[in-house]
Amino acid sequence: MSKFLAIAIVASFTLVSCSLTGTPEVAPETPVDVVAPVEAPVDVVAPEAPATPEVVAPVEAPVAPEATAPESATPVAPAADVAAPAVQ
Repeated sequence: MSKFLAIAIVASFTLVSCSLTGTPEVAPETPVDVVAPVEAPVDVVAPEAPATPEVVAPVEAPVAPEATAPESATPVAPAADVAAPAVQ
């Protein structure tokens, strides 16, 4: 524990002294000039939205109920009118 405390004290002293004097903590061996790459400006053009045709719902004429059922259809009794088999 004391070894960790000693390292922490030395590290904090080094940081404080370097920040006060303005010297870097670790000096580079050889100075390197960092130059940002120069890029040509690019014009950004938003793509045009594709043309979508207008969707119009078809208008349906009202259909009479008797026209929907075929003439040969036999009437079916509703489920309430059908007698259920007797359960014994």
